[in-house]
Amino acid sequence: NAHVEKATGRDKVKAEALEEQEEELSSSESSEEARFFGNRIGVITTEELAVIFGLAPQTIRNWTAQGKLPYVKIGRRNLFLMRSIKRWLYRKEEPLWE
Repeated sequence: NAHVEKATGRDKVKAEALEEQEEELSSSESSEEARFFGNRIGVITTEELAVIFGLAPQTIRNWTAQGKLPYVKIGRRNLFLMRSIKRWLYRKEEPLWE
């Protein structure tokens, strides 16, 4: 049971860390993001996401087709909500406590 309690405590720390990260996401945009996105509503294109990640647009298209990235389909275009991309990035982050 001590091992189970220890794992539960570690899970609680992970959950609290994720909760803190999500709270940061819901706070106002950083000045760098505001400069990049201007007055837009936080929706970006495949090409813009490729620039942000420093990847080829085709890589973004591949990841989208493989279900690796959250996106919204509008007509024939795949668009990305910055808040969803931020959450996806936080979930991909390697935890420091393991």
